[in-house]
Amino acid sequence: MSVKFKVKGLRELERNLGKIDNVYKRRAIARKALKEAGEPMAKMARAMAPDDPATHKNDLRRSIYVTDKLNKRQKRYNRPGRYRVEMHVGTNDRAGVLQEYGTINHPPQSFMRPAWEGTRRGMVATIKSVLWRELKARL
Repeated sequence: MSVKFKVKGLRELERNLGKIDNVYKRRAIARKALKEAGEPMAKMARAMAPDDPATHKNDLRRSIYVTDKLNKRQKRYNRPGRYRVEMHVGTNDRAGVLQEYGTINHPPQSFMRPAWEGTRRGMVATIKSVLWRELKARL
């Protein structure tokens, strides 16, 4: 699924980010902004994730994370370039997909989609503010 946003006022931010010569520092700033912006979604998804009372653990809830690391399956489909930064919010538990979309015998109990819907508007603003904060600290 593809989601489009229209954001204004990022040209100046991009110019200032370009003033940092080290590619790795620029990527670190971008990763920090994306991780901070993704955390509210992960928190909401953890709160909404169904829990199996028989296990007495929050297995699915504990598996929801915000990271730039990919598992083997994700690596097959994502090939980020040198200047590209990606952050993933989701679960590494296979049961998460079954809970989110349901099966023939089990109705869906969505937790990621409602978390996305509830937090997406604030994500871009958070990314923008964290990037500016980090740039001001480094320039």
